[in-house]
Amino acid sequence: MENKRADDPGAMPVIDLTLAVNYLPAGECMLKVTILACALCLTNVSEHFGAIPVLALALNIDRALSCGRIFDGNAVQYSVLLSWFVNSLRASAYAPAAVLPVATALWLSFSFLLVVEPARVQEFFVLYGQGSGGRLKQILPAVANNMFIGLFVFLPVSVESCPLRVARSLAFATLSVCWVYVVTVWKARSRQVGGCVFSCHTLLARFSPVLYVNAVMAVVYFVACVGMMVYHYVDMHVVTVTVHQHVPVHVPEVAQESITVLNTIREEDEEDLEALLRSAKMQQGC
Repeated sequence: MENKRADDPGAMPVIDLTLAVNYLPAGECMLKVTILACALCLTNVSEHFGAIPVLALALNIDRALSCGRIFDGNAVQYSVLLSWFVNSLRASAYAPAAVLPVATALWLSFSFLLVVEPARVQEFFVLYGQGSGGRLKQILPAVANNMFIGLFVFLPVSVESCPLRVARSLAFATLSVCWVYVVTVWKARSRQVGGCVFSCHTLLARFSPVLYVNAVMAVVYFVACVGMMVYHYVDMHVVTVTVHQHVPVHVPEVAQESITVLNTIREEDEEDLEALLRSAKMQQGC
């Protein structure tokens, strides 16, 4: 099911995507998010908050019974539940008109920077073991994401229909699952960086805006994230492989001399070796 890189004994296991069993967490997560969103819709959580604590307790039991492998699907479900609760509170919120677009732009910019994840971002937040700073820098995406969610509690939003809210939840879960299988699973990660196979808080920080921002902006952001996933996949599996195939292999002169000597022994000294063997046998006979 899992194998390790031979050149890095301290690396986390690499998930073998040729095995169907490794896709079960993705299917399980999507199924549970669908059930959760439908349950929230049927209980009319916008008017009655009583279902929120009941579903939260159910997720606690699910977390106790489930085994986190590949990624934390329970955290994705909790994010969906929290978004329904926060967006219900926002229906009666009030804030100056300029605050919402500015907060939206800042949140989308920060999250999309994590999706693009250039080398400097990977090093600063220690995403895959590169860089320094330890836990402090690793939790910064989670801290920033929670601050934006807390800010959006006080920013107004119009009440949305149940199909639209369910679509938001499924879009968020789809991005989270696809990112793990398309991008993160191919990234080497040190065991010392975190306890989970793949870090969850950064995953949620990338796609949480889909659950809260304006519907039009959420659609634009969803499309942009899908485009970046395709870019990352092509960059890792097409461009990198092509470059490796066209890079000439340099053989040192010492190695070339060794190869020449071996070839000479094989091709030119076979008769001498046979003569030595015959003389040795004759001496043993004497």
